[in-house]
Amino acid sequence: MRILLIAEDAVRAPQVCAVLEEHGHDMFQVARLCEASEALEIQRFQFVLRVPAPGTALNSEALDRFQNLFQRRDRPLLIILREDPAATELLHMAAGETGVDAVIEGRFSPARLVELVDGLVHKYAARSNPAAAAGVEAALPVFERDQFERQMNYDRRLMAEIIQLFLSETSHQMVELERALDAGLDAQVKRLAHTLKGSFGAVYAHQAGALALEMEAAAADGLGSARRIMPRLELAAEEIRGALRQMLVD
Repeated sequence: MRILLIAEDAVRAPQVCAVLEEHGHDMFQVARLCEASEALEIQRFQFVLRVPAPGTALNSEALDRFQNLFQRRDRPLLIILREDPAATELLHMAAGETGVDAVIEGRFSPARLVELVDGLVHKYAARSNPAAAAGVEAALPVFERDQFERQMNYDRRLMAEIIQLFLSETSHQMVELERALDAGLDAQVKRLAHTLKGSFGAVYAHQAGALALEMEAAAADGLGSARRIMPRLELAAEEIRGALRQMLVD
């Protein structure tokens, strides 16, 4: 894969570049978002990987402007690598920020970084080739319960509140998504799929999140592919809802 690395963190970025190059990815490095915009106008990349300087806000004004380049179906995936040296675990996938496809965060691990990037390669391939997408998300976990519990600081009351909110909101969103598909409202389908992607990411539901991402991308080219994705998304949504309901009674 061709990866455009925005190397704002002068300490970590060279190591990230070396690790991914060693794993066979074609890396092209720039230092700032404005340089990345210029590179994207003249070359094609599958991924844009931003390694922000410590303390940099992800949803910065520069990043908002950068999003204008990400309106095409065939756009690259935008990934943030946010290292936390104080984390108790190695890198893991977190819910994407607004306008960001994925956030990789935690204590740095070269092997874990390669593993997570490989998972994103599968997501890109599924989006680019819907006919081959069936089963790709099956390689992802339905639910990373340990990650969810750690994110909630093992607070049972908080987890119950979040689960109840998730069950209520996603049930409504899935109904609205079905209605939008039936009505041919492609912009609404794209918006709802994006919202669901964030909801699934917040509870570490990776299969459902991958399918929501796939539907969001498909809706940009019309609703034929999006309709074919819907049955798999409904099944994945029910599986994560079942897993979360089980948590309420454990």
